Amino acid sequence: MIQKLWAADGRISHHYPFDDVRSMRKTIQNPVPVYIASFSKPSLEVAARLGCGLIVAPLAAARYGGLKQVADLYDETARSTAGSPAA
Repeated sequence: MIQKLWAADGRISHHYPFDDVRSMRKTIQNPVPVYIASFSKPSLEVAARLGCGLIVAPLAAARYGGLKQVADLYDETARSTAGSPAA
């Protein structure tokens, strides 16, 4: 929702059940970089599918074999869902 708010004309109330939500400042960066903190495979997959950056703690990455394996899983998911609608 935040990405849509920043990318639109500052209004998103016609897409979401909020009354007249606005962003008062336009961002300088376009698109705005968004990061998702991940401690699970589902959150990693969401980040990859949405094209968001990923923040993962090394201890959480150990469940998948380490940071390289997490990066590989992120890349694989991003490639396999390219063109898929964002959820």
